[in-house]
Amino acid sequence: MFQKFHYLVSAINGDAKRVIQHLPVSEQGFRVAWEILVERYENERLIINTHIDNIMKLPCLISENSSQLRHLVDTTKCNLEALKAMKQKTESWDMIIIFTVVQRLDIKTKKEWELHMSNKELPTLQQLYTFLENRCNALESIANKPKTNEQRQYMGRKISHFYVSVKPMCEVCKDSHAVSQCHIFKQLSNQKKCHLVKKIKLCINCLSNIHMIKDCQSHGCKICGK
Repeated sequence: MFQKFHYLVSAINGDAKRVIQHLPVSEQGFRVAWEILVERYENERLIINTHIDNIMKLPCLISENSSQLRHLVDTTKCNLEALKAMKQKTESWDMIIIFTVVQRLDIKTKKEWELHMSNKELPTLQQLYTFLENRCNALESIANKPKTNEQRQYMGRKISHFYVSVKPMCEVCKDSHAVSQCHIFKQLSNQKKCHLVKKIKLCINCLSNIHMIKDCQSHGCKICGK
């Protein structure tokens, strides 16, 4: 009985837990706790209303989104199954549920549904479920589709343009030009240039700050000009 009481307390939260938290952990305490919870929460009409409300308050989708679409379908299914378990005749609710769900769809998906059901026959809820499942699969497939060569080349051009458009900063005077164009650097002797380049960790060949001499592909030394 102690085990049952502890399990009961661990299985509930919120107001329900606060109602019974001061009862003694005993056989009598368990019976009292159970009676209190049944009296307060075993309200069949309230439970049915809650499940219906969950369906009627489904969120509206603003744009195509597979995860939100699946959530909408799952919420509808779960609450209808719960209502069916409570002996509600949900098999005759198809048109009401279809109308409710379709009104929550984004514009593109709603349009596709209307085109899909262009005939005058009344659709079934299962047909809507199948349509939405296929729609989710299609959206996920498009989202995971690898980029084509043209898309990759376009992205490469955008990235290259980004790097080209960034002005270099001189590591000597901090102005917006390359070190090789710095008038302060040019006035130094070759010995002082070499010392400064090593001090601020530039490539000793091209004066770049993004690689060292071993990775340099430039031809001609920017220090001595040879």
